[in-house]
Amino acid sequence: MGKRISIIEPHAIFRAILKEMVRSIDGFETGHVLDDLDEWMVLLDEPTDILLLNLEVSKKGVCPCDVISRLALDAGTATIALGSSHNEAMLHRAFESGAVGYLLKDSAYAEFRANLQLALAGGIPLSSNVTRQLIRSFEQKEVKGPSVGEVRSLFVLEVEKAIESYLQDPSETCCSNLSDYLNRRMNLSYSHISTLYREQTGTTLGQHRQLRRLEHVKRLLHDTDQTLTQIAETLGFSSVAHLSTFFHKMTGIRPSEYRRLAS
Repeated sequence: MGKRISIIEPHAIFRAILKEMVRSIDGFETGHVLDDLDEWMVLLDEPTDILLLNLEVSKKGVCPCDVISRLALDAGTATIALGSSHNEAMLHRAFESGAVGYLLKDSAYAEFRANLQLALAGGIPLSSNVTRQLIRSFEQKEVKGPSVGEVRSLFVLEVEKAIESYLQDPSETCCSNLSDYLNRRMNLSYSHISTLYREQTGTTLGQHRQLRRLEHVKRLLHDTDQTLTQIAETLGFSSVAHLSTFFHKMTGIRPSEYRRLAS
């Protein structure tokens, strides 16, 4: 039986990514997976070897740092903190409370997974002072995400699945625009989603949306008898003129010409 890794992470997508990463690393198995601090005491009754804890989780006045300290003393659990590069004060407190490592959630997917594997293998604990220095150096370093096709994480797939659902028929979604739809569906800010997506694919959300929207227009032009007015309404264009301008800009020809050539 491998070491048990439990997770406390509020965001469903990142929680799924962490579970996938743990399962993919030999010698470890997933323990409890919690979305907030409400049930953290289950980790005292059923001890886990390592806890991955998002420092930005806070519920009913419970401080993540208090959980780190309590689990270390009463259950012998080693906590690896998850945080952002700008959250220096919280990471400093986490190490003072007994955390044995930290991972930056806003780093690129491949970098994050490599660091997780290193930490689980028994990476050297970092002192509070060293942590401060590393965070500052990270903020000053230009980080380039992988190019298109290098990393296809669950996060990227979920974002693209959400965009696809929205483009199928925007009028059927709960939101008037894509940014609001992604915010609600993924429980993350649009700016954070955009940054992570660009780091992992080398493509912006706007570019991906435009290309997929074009493919939907082409499909309806080629496979259906819908009028341009119907296609514009289905795909959320404000008018036929808007649809035609978009299509001509992306392809160099008008929708009617494309339909004639494709028939």
